[in-house]
Amino acid sequence: MLNYSPTNLEAHDRLKAKFRGLLDAMRCRDDVVDRNSYLGGRLGISGVAHQNGTARFGDDPTVSVLDLDCRLHDVDNVYVVDSSFFVSSTAVNPR
Repeated sequence: MLNYSPTNLEAHDRLKAKFRGLLDAMRCRDDVVDRNSYLGGRLGISGVAHQNGTARFGDDPTVSVLDLDCRLHDVDNVYVVDSSFFVSSTAVNPR
């Protein structure tokens, strides 16, 4: 079971305010952005369906679980071959 607890809400509120300010500066009207408007909501549990960045890679085993070849630092024959070492995903589902 996956539980979701919103975090970083202060930064989220600042981002929303900045976005609304940009829309105001562009003189967007409700009838212009009606179908493409930002509703100010947060993603629910379905928004975390495609996790990326859950396994950091790098040269230093004290701050990363994988080496630069996506092999576990502590186990020579285990590689991570999913999207968990990606820092982000594109607009399509990770493979």
